[in-house]
Amino acid sequence: DITKSTDVEVSELKTATYDDVQDYINFYGHRSLFPGGAITDNGDGTVAIASLTGWSSISDSESAVGKFFDFAGGNTPSLTDLTTNYIYLDYNGGTPQLVVSTDILTHGFKLDHIHVGTAFRDGTETHFHKPTNFELDLGATVDMHHQEEDLVHRVDGLITTETGTRNLDVTAGVLYEGLNRHTSLPFDTSRSGTADFNEVNKLHDADGDFSANDVGKSVHNTTDDTYGTITAFVDSGELTLAGDTFPDGDENYTIDFWTYHYYDGDLGTPAWVEVHGATQISNSQYNDVATGLSNFTANRYGVSWVFMEIDGQHFHVVYGQGDYKVNQAEEAGVPSSLPNIVTNYCALIA
Repeated sequence: DITKSTDVEVSELKTATYDDVQDYINFYGHRSLFPGGAITDNGDGTVAIASLTGWSSISDSESAVGKFFDFAGGNTPSLTDLTTNYIYLDYNGGTPQLVVSTDILTHGFKLDHIHVGTAFRDGTETHFHKPTNFELDLGATVDMHHQEEDLVHRVDGLITTETGTRNLDVTAGVLYEGLNRHTSLPFDTSRSGTADFNEVNKLHDADGDFSANDVGKSVHNTTDDTYGTITAFVDSGELTLAGDTFPDGDENYTIDFWTYHYYDGDLGTPAWVEVHGATQISNSQYNDVATGLSNFTANRYGVSWVFMEIDGQHFHVVYGQGDYKVNQAEEAGVPSSLPNIVTNYCALIA
């Protein structure tokens, strides 16, 4: 016969309210994410969560029973565009379902919800990462503490210097999001080249000097102004791509680049504007938030702010918002208002 955990008593003083193994497990085994749960981009503003095994309370109560369960996998609801989305697996009374919020506090403390991923949607492209597996409830509470206190922060590396002509060189480093540790790739935005051979889903350049550090990055076909994702390193002259980004085999390209951001208050609906594929810091324009980009007055200076994504595969630069004299530039601080992806999915590195 199988002995149920509710029938196995633990030591107690007199008659305690909670007195068996199941009670103990209920209090110390909430909200755990076990093997599985890989995330993939569906290319339509949603992501897919692979099958996984989890453990959570059956309701949002500290005394609720905790249960193991399997989730077959599925797609999230549509993610909010240009916003950081927090993905949770809701026990949902025994019919687990994926739920999404744009505020980490919406589900973060619910004992019947397991955090399975964080994603930033940019149109049909989504940047994402998943938390460390096996996150017990105490760990989840500490994790929430750190995320509320300082959502993403740099702990090592990510040293940013100038290279080439106003290009940026960023060393590899380590970022933390709560208790989750993430490594970042190195970048050198002076890198560029020309494809020299046509093969489907490949980038060939005998002089490319490619490396394993390029896997996961985006590549910009600057001839056609199209973008692709690097999925595998073959050798120093060949990379595998997620799509056929170089159909002719003779296009120019850059691999290490950033997304520039500036605020335009003159749009029909004032908003942050993204400019993809940037490789040089501008020495001619700054962000006048009332009208967008404006030219510097002669002998004036600008300040730019550099941010690395949690996934360590993309980074961003926010234009400075002043037409500064030298002393003003030296004293300039980070703008009080920033794009959502920078605020919730990035760490300031320079």
